[in-house]
Amino acid sequence: MLGGLRSGTSWGHQVTAGVSRRRRCGTASRSRRPTRADSPGRRSPATSGGDQAALPKCQSALKAGRWGPNRRTRRIHPSGYNRAVRGRARDIVGIAGAVGLTGAVAVAGGVAGDFRSAWYAELRKPAWQPSGATIGAVWSVLYATIAAAGSLLWLERRRASRALLPLFVAQSLLNAAWTPLFTRAKRTDLATAECALLTAVNAGLVAQAWKVRRPAALLLLPYLGWSMFATFLSWTIHRLNR
Repeated sequence: MLGGLRSGTSWGHQVTAGVSRRRRCGTASRSRRPTRADSPGRRSPATSGGDQAALPKCQSALKAGRWGPNRRTRRIHPSGYNRAVRGRARDIVGIAGAVGLTGAVAVAGGVAGDFRSAWYAELRKPAWQPSGATIGAVWSVLYATIAAAGSLLWLERRRASRALLPLFVAQSLLNAAWTPLFTRAKRTDLATAECALLTAVNAGLVAQAWKVRRPAALLLLPYLGWSMFATFLSWTIHRLNR
């Protein structure tokens, strides 16, 4: 009889200790019956010094996902994790696309241009036209800001930002088309009109980007200003050589 009472008491202590451990980690059942430890005037096991010291360990274990609701959620709902992986992959592809497209435009401008030809050397140009080195340095900075703006618009993940992608592609194509029109086809009139169209597209791109992602719009402002200057310069060269 005494042995049975002792074993029952030991079992009761084990159950109470298990409930106390679950309470420390926030996983105790809500339907647990109140015990004498919960009566007024007594210190609850969850408020003792040892239990307070164990709380950070339990919280860190929950965050790490070794056990608890985080790990259980990943096992039951893997689709959320898969969506996150796919979203990150799309972000990488979008950034690579913006950088790659801008880099392709820069390479095309360097390959398709013929600024060392006799025809270009004989053109009458205004005295305020920048030197070739200055123009190259400006374009190096502009291409970096254009690629950064395109990446920011892609990362915004909104329909409005994705709707700006056609404008971004259009400005890239117009940018690449100006150099062969001016230096290869020797059509300063068409090059001027094309540069004016590029300026209009850039203005629309900046205006729409301002509503979606203002840092991207600010990065595109120097490009808009330079395209306006390039349009005026192209028109001046065309007027001087008619």
